[in-house]
Amino acid sequence: MLDEGGIKLLKDSVVDSAVVVIGGRLTAALPESGYDHHIWVIENEQINAMTLPGGYVLVNSGLIKFSDSPEEVAGVIAHELGHVEKRHVVSRMVGEFGLQILFSVITGGDAVILGELSRSLLSNLFSREQEEEADAFAWDLMCRSGSDPRVLATFFRKLEDEHPSGPDELEILSTHPHNEARVRATLEKALPDTFTARPMELDWERVKSRL
Repeated sequence: MLDEGGIKLLKDSVVDSAVVVIGGRLTAALPESGYDHHIWVIENEQINAMTLPGGYVLVNSGLIKFSDSPEEVAGVIAHELGHVEKRHVVSRMVGEFGLQILFSVITGGDAVILGELSRSLLSNLFSREQEEEADAFAWDLMCRSGSDPRVLATFFRKLEDEHPSGPDELEILSTHPHNEARVRATLEKALPDTFTARPMELDWERVKSRL
């Protein structure tokens, strides 16, 4: 599906190692999960990330280049993991295609159906309620993993400041509709009394230079 959809995985040992560190920090802090999570970087200049069925999160190289720290990337990945853990992808599949089509795909459905399903999933359009649920999940996961969850709000605020045309220019602002109210709510939410930040020991400028 990745090849047919024109999605090319990035192959770089430095970037791969950094994503392993970021993903490992997050998945180690997950509550019991029914997924074997996979976090891949793809060659795409768009500042975006997406979720696919089965616990897969695809991170665009453009997202890493735009981020000022590994914690910002971790915040976006944590949000995507929220969609995975809350079964939002499966819910979308059922809603858009129905159980009969899903059963057909699972049992080896034809290429036309699979192609349409893939295009729909890659659009990554979740409901507002699902986005807010993923926000809440990301907040808790970031806290448990030792990263300040408020970094996700500052990431989206920086994105909106630097790209004022918004969703018309950047897919991530339409697929992750963090309006000002949601950003403000995230920044104002109190951290747990027991929270202690643990910076990720990564040479982030070196990672970005490989892209």
